[in-house]
Amino acid sequence: MCFFQMGLCLLAAFTLGACHSEKGGHAAVMVLTHPLKQDTTIAREYACQINSCKNIKVLAPERGYLKLGNLKEGQHVNEGDVMFKIVPGSLRAALNRAEAVEQVAKAVFENTKRRRQNQRATDQEVSEAKEQWDEKQALVKVAQSDEGMNLIKAPFSGLLGRLPLPEGSLVDQGAVLTTLSDNSEMRVVFNVSEAESREYAAQAQKGENKQVTLVLANGKIFDQPGRLNVTEGKMDEKSGLTPMHADFANPTGLLRNGESGILRVWKMIKKAVLVPQNATFEERDHHYVYVVGKDQVMKQREIKISAELENLFVVSEGVGVDDTIVFAGLGQAKDGAKAEGAEFEAPEKAFAHLKLKGE
Repeated sequence: MCFFQMGLCLLAAFTLGACHSEKGGHAAVMVLTHPLKQDTTIAREYACQINSCKNIKVLAPERGYLKLGNLKEGQHVNEGDVMFKIVPGSLRAALNRAEAVEQVAKAVFENTKRRRQNQRATDQEVSEAKEQWDEKQALVKVAQSDEGMNLIKAPFSGLLGRLPLPEGSLVDQGAVLTTLSDNSEMRVVFNVSEAESREYAAQAQKGENKQVTLVLANGKIFDQPGRLNVTEGKMDEKSGLTPMHADFANPTGLLRNGESGILRVWKMIKKAVLVPQNATFEERDHHYVYVVGKDQVMKQREIKISAELENLFVVSEGVGVDDTIVFAGLGQAKDGAKAEGAEFEAPEKAFAHLKLKGE
């Protein structure tokens, strides 16, 4: 009998323990509160493309043979540095002829030296053969000089892209030799709706500077703040979107041309009415809360959401700070029923563990 009673006690204790919420160790009763009103910062997020402030294709100005020198992909070049040399076909032919003549002169000289060792040639003949070879070597050096070649110099300092063509390639006029990017400042391009474009333009006219943040593809936030450029682009008729851009300084060169990310445009909402997301429920794409009247009767009420934070909704219509809503224990709530035994928590306490900014 004693064991039976002990078992009943343990069962009762377990049942009561299961009915306790993690919040403060109180029983899982329904909790009521008011919506909270305060200034709140939210962020709109846009998929974006990261581009260099200067990015060009380097093209061959004429048909000829390509000389790379010691260039490497991704190398930094300074403004005015010679990147490529294009050797016209006529110069290449002249060089080939000069090299062929030089090889003949070299062979004559070496043969004359051997003959001199066998006493079949004089010192004078060796000296003359050497002079002929030196002369032909000089002609080769002239043919190899930059004179007559088309030198392609860097128009600005930046990073080289891929080098698709090897040394000695015959390239046509207009062939792409590489790309050159100035990554000191990056332009982040994104698309907004027509309404958002007009909103940003109007705020800029009022002198309100938007804070923008760049989230990289790996989820990390870029450590430099951005500047929103509100110059309106041409709206795409098919999508109805308007291109805009933000500029970011890139002092360490972390950002590269062609990368993608997420751009966050921050906005301050004055006296925003906030409701916890877990205090709402959704039916047929509409959001609702339970509002508790003075008679303690719960009524289902639709709310309009203007912005969404991590665990809060910014409400534009439906409830205000004077309304009492079901904050916790939503599963026990029922339209038309009384909120008997419900506890009330002040908004400051109820919202204390919730993020009040879209960070």
